[in-house]
Amino acid sequence: MIELSNISLIRDGKTLLHKIDWTIGEGERWVLFGHNGSGKSLTLQIVEGYLWPSSGRVTWFGTPAGGIDTREMRKLTGYFGQGVKSLIHPEQKVRELVVGGKFATVGLYDKPSKSDSARAEELTVMTGCAELGHRDYGTLSDGEKSRVLIARALMPSPKLLVLDEPCAGLDIAGREMLLETLREIAAAHPEMSIVFVTHHVEEILPEFSRIIILKKGRVLKKGSAAEILTGETLSEALGIPLALGKDKQRFWCKLNY
Repeated sequence: MIELSNISLIRDGKTLLHKIDWTIGEGERWVLFGHNGSGKSLTLQIVEGYLWPSSGRVTWFGTPAGGIDTREMRKLTGYFGQGVKSLIHPEQKVRELVVGGKFATVGLYDKPSKSDSARAEELTVMTGCAELGHRDYGTLSDGEKSRVLIARALMPSPKLLVLDEPCAGLDIAGREMLLETLREIAAAHPEMSIVFVTHHVEEILPEFSRIIILKKGRVLKKGSAAEILTGETLSEALGIPLALGKDKQRFWCKLNY
């Protein structure tokens, strides 16, 4: 589906990404992990077609970059990131916001069909925000906003769903509600690939079986999360001694002095 082959990114003589190789296959669930400044956001921008690498090859859904209109490509990708929240007008109705995801617009400028409205209703039920449809976006809690925007990202039936630190700013209850929603989405859409970006191991769900760990713009480790994610690897990635454990399939970590 998405393939980054030997990708490098150089700006002002500084190498920000170095020879990144990463393939996201159909139905695969990946965690993109690393500390702040590790290159996660830059890599994600290349995956989504918003940033062009200095060297290497990008393939989107079987077509080499340059052979596909990036605007059409993005219709196959559902995206949620914290930056999206600030783009939404606080008085926009939740129902219109979700439906607008089909058209990749902030605001609803096309009249939705009955099937569009029905799908939006279905997605708000799945994400636990069906009762919010009549509300203004600005009146929602951070957790409610996140779930609504994930419903919006799912509206065009994407082949790839990208979740860029979706739990940022949430309290424990909000985080766990959102993660439970993601589990339900993953179960309901086995054919859809998902990339979950985080630097918190406790957010990594068992459904996400693959992980790519970046450090200083390079791939530190990549492959099976169960095999790769260890205390030693985590310590190397984050630069401090950490102990890593698991409780009921969820990770935890602490300082290991």
